[in-house]
Amino acid sequence: MSKKALYDSRVKLFSDVMSNKIPERVPLWPFVETWVFHYANISVKDAFLKDNNLLFNAYKKFYDDIPVDALASFSNTVPFKMSENFGEGGIYTVNDQGVQIIGSHGKMMDGEELPELAKDVKAFFANVIAPRKFPKLDQSLEKNVDLIKRSLADLKAWGEYNGEVVQRWANDGMPLMIKATNYNPMDVVLDYLRDFVGISSDIRRRPTDLFAACEVIYDYVIELFLDMGTPADNKFLFSPLHVPTFMRPKDFEKLYFPFMKKYIEDFAVTRGYNLHFFMENDWMPYLDILQDLPETSKVVGLFELGDLKAIKEKMKGRMVFQGGLSANALKYYTLDQVRDNIKKTFDDLAPGGGFIYGTDFSLMNLNDGKPENLIEAFTFAKEYGKY
Repeated sequence: MSKKALYDSRVKLFSDVMSNKIPERVPLWPFVETWVFHYANISVKDAFLKDNNLLFNAYKKFYDDIPVDALASFSNTVPFKMSENFGEGGIYTVNDQGVQIIGSHGKMMDGEELPELAKDVKAFFANVIAPRKFPKLDQSLEKNVDLIKRSLADLKAWGEYNGEVVQRWANDGMPLMIKATNYNPMDVVLDYLRDFVGISSDIRRRPTDLFAACEVIYDYVIELFLDMGTPADNKFLFSPLHVPTFMRPKDFEKLYFPFMKKYIEDFAVTRGYNLHFFMENDWMPYLDILQDLPETSKVVGLFELGDLKAIKEKMKGRMVFQGGLSANALKYYTLDQVRDNIKKTFDDLAPGGGFIYGTDFSLMNLNDGKPENLIEAFTFAKEYGKY
């Protein structure tokens, strides 16, 4: 089979699933992140900053040794050189082990400022948040313009550095299925504006202000992606869902769920995007609420915890289920136990389609999963998962 035919056959597995068809076999798609660099004995820092051949080769060794159907991410998601222009070099750092965040920089505003954000989100970000986050912007207009130009050039170079690798994977027959990352507005508030303590307080003390702020952030998020059009390559728009499982179900239903539902309606139902939600932690208490999501096969939910069979049955018609390979299996199981686990997982989850097999978490280093277990899991699953 040619590399082009191999690429097309792999993409077709996913397009069949997302079109509510039964594929030839269950697609195999783990989230491996920086695990691949440790497996290949390649420096993460060198791969990200010095030589994109190392970036390509780390993943190539992974997919040459382990029969997967797609990559989720190239891991090099922080444009370090661009960030240094704004004084951000001290927040993110990369070494041979991976990317780390130094300290907590999530709280950029107080809860009392939420109404001001809701009045004009763009003005608030430009005039309040940016100067706070980047004190270096306190200089002349001419210097700021030069800084922005230099930063855009660095961002372009970073995109080209990664883009070359993505194209080389494609030429080698391996698709990268995540097209871009987007956020639910409340996760924007958590990650970039209020941090965990702050948003927890807002949910209890000022839910009306929080909801109003999320409304304008949502509109801004939609605007950022309107010019992308509908992806023609069946790739995914990825969203990590950080906040929900730290909320009481009644708060989730009132404050978070309306935006999650609208997001699916706007992007998946109306515009035809494939969406990928990383459903962090345990969603069992929220499944009844999720029954009010639109019926569509254009959404994948990767569930970390819970009764997997019950989740798949409950979410049938609203989400394609991804997961099934647990951290315990990769860390502690014997090879026989790995195979027995796959048999039960596939017997429970594969019938009727709507199932993508993968890890239920992102692998960051070799302690997250023994290579021999990962190899055996996907080698066995490729054969056992045929329809």
